[in-house]
Order: sequence, then structure tokens, then C-alpha cells
Amino acid sequence: MKAYPAKESKWNEIAQDFITVNHTGMDLRDYFAARAMQYFASDALFYGDDTDEEYILTAKLCYRYADAMIEARK
Repeated sequence: MKAYPAKESKWNEIAQDFITVNHTGMDLRDYFAARAMQYFASDALFYGDDTDEEYILTAKLCYRYADAMIEARK
């Protein structure tokens, strides 16, 4: 499933007409993970060390939240 799929009408100079452009959106899992990351980055819950390993662990946690959100939608 995708987040924010859209169609857009754009003027095409070569065809001298409007064309429809389909934007497929982003994967819903990636969208949910990004929202979870926003929460962790802006909240006082993120007390980790400033290391690459800590950021990787936080990103993995965000995808676990995303998977849980997708499961809850079923």
C-alpha cells in the first residue's frame, strides 16, 4: 500500500497540451517509520548516545513500530 499517491496535470511544451503525471507515492511502511522517527527525534524519549550504532538501532525500532502499525490495520 502507498501513502500519498496522486495524479498531477502538467503543461507539456513539446505536445503543447496538458499531460497527466502519476505519482505512485511512498510505501506505507516507510511513511509510518518516518513518522515514528519524527516522534523519537523530537521527544525526550531519545536519550541515546550520539553514535552511528545508536541511530541504526533507533531506525530499526522505527520500522518495528511501522510493522506494528501495519499489523494493527488488518
